[in-house]
Amino acid sequence: MTGRAQAASDKLRAELRRLDGEIVDGTQSPEKALIKVNRALDIVREELGGDPVWSKRAYYDGFQWALGAGNIKLAKSFMNSAIESMIAGEGDYPDEQLSTWRKWAVDPLLKLAGSARAS
Repeated sequence: MTGRAQAASDKLRAELRRLDGEIVDGTQSPEKALIKVNRALDIVREELGGDPVWSKRAYYDGFQWALGAGNIKLAKSFMNSAIESMIAGEGDYPDEQLSTWRKWAVDPLLKLAGSARAS
């Protein structure tokens, strides 16, 4: 990659790094954070070919912000996508984090209650 294509790629990657830092800023509104999450996911798809590590991270952030906004349906969607990305990048095997995330995908409020490990 050279010239304009390289410059465009560099710009997108810099934007993704900036968004990655901004998404975790707890002083912003959930609505603003979710806009940033969706933009980060667009960049991951466009620039990184849907890289599962970056996708998992953004989807998990989206899950937390959607949950904070009280949008349970969106939180479930983000968590299911985070799980798919985790499996794509790491495989589907018995894992405590994956088990916990699967419970949160069914009932996101378990994360808030601190009872994700409850059966």
